[in-house]
Amino acid sequence: MKPDSASLSLPQKSSDKPLQRPAPRSQTRSRRFALPILDRYLLGQVANSILGGLALFLIVLLVAVIITGLQKIVSNGLSAGEFLRFIGLQLPRMIVFALPMAVLFGCVQTFSALAKAGEVVAMQAAGMSVARMLRAPLFCALVATFVVFYLQESLVPRLERDKDAILVAHIQQKIGSVGTFRYEDPPSEEGPLKTLIQARGFDLKTKTLTAPRISFYDADHRMTQQISAELARWSGRDWILQRAEIVKINADKSGGATSAQFASARVELPPPAFLGRSENALQKRLDKGDFLMVSIPEVIAYRQSLQAQKRAARSKNEIKTATKSVRTATFGIHEKIAGPLACLMFALVGVPLGAQTKQRSGGGAMGLSLLVLVFYYVVWTWAATLGRAGALDPVATAYFAVVAMSLGGAWLVRRASK
Repeated sequence: MKPDSASLSLPQKSSDKPLQRPAPRSQTRSRRFALPILDRYLLGQVANSILGGLALFLIVLLVAVIITGLQKIVSNGLSAGEFLRFIGLQLPRMIVFALPMAVLFGCVQTFSALAKAGEVVAMQAAGMSVARMLRAPLFCALVATFVVFYLQESLVPRLERDKDAILVAHIQQKIGSVGTFRYEDPPSEEGPLKTLIQARGFDLKTKTLTAPRISFYDADHRMTQQISAELARWSGRDWILQRAEIVKINADKSGGATSAQFASARVELPPPAFLGRSENALQKRLDKGDFLMVSIPEVIAYRQSLQAQKRAARSKNEIKTATKSVRTATFGIHEKIAGPLACLMFALVGVPLGAQTKQRSGGGAMGLSLLVLVFYYVVWTWAATLGRAGALDPVATAYFAVVAMSLGGAWLVRRASK
């Protein structure tokens, strides 16, 4: 009987060995890698939807750009190659506009599809809350934020100048065959002509105009003065005319005029850099408050020049105008920072909106995305108007729309996680 009891005890010890650790280790390992697998799955789904939305929005913007570009062909006679390059140079700008919208669409579309398939409920049952599901979309949105910021600060300003240079080179090539240079201030499409500069040639390197003829016009489109010279050279502050003739036309519509000749004369005109249309277009964008196509350092330099004008102002009206311009430039600087951050905000809003819906198609996701976009741009326009007008702080209003909707997105995430 003793050997039998001993033999019975041995199998018990051997049977205890496989039950000690291997099974719990495998279970721990599966639990440990469950969340990263879901993260990779969500990352792939969101990234694919964002790329699909980006392609969709780019097609819409491309059609609009092509229609606008066709007008350039008619008015300026661009060749097919020049037209394609003209369109291609605007592609980074279109990405800057389309990528934040694509992030919103991608998040709404992905989580709407997951909710419809019951996968959101399954992930929540596995212990993954909606707030935890945000990790992959926020990573995609962070990448999109850096892409938008890089494009708007590095590529877009340079390519906008290249785009303007295509038109300038083509126009100058056409005019060069006639042997003349022409500069209008402002351009004909922006208002009545005030100053017209014509010359046999213009050399930006030597900063000289050959045989210039400068005409000045009043508000009634009548020429009031015309200056002709053999040569005009930039002195650093104004233009020095050699062997000039100045003709002043009487304002009484009698057709009479008085003229005087000078061996040398000075006249205030735009500096040589502004006669190159690309630089002139940059200055006009800054003066109009259109900071989307210029870089932050350029806007900062522009604001510094406005602050110098404000310090030099004497009358109350000049101080008021300069103060408003400085506020607008300050808003523009922070607006260019807040713009890329909209990618993160749209991810924060789009994920809970999509996750809370069980029966939404792709068209429904697009409709919901458009509603969110419209609401965002309404809030942004309201804040921008107050910030530029000086009613509210320009820095606070630049970030108001992004911060307000981010708080709304955080509330939606908390609500969806319950």
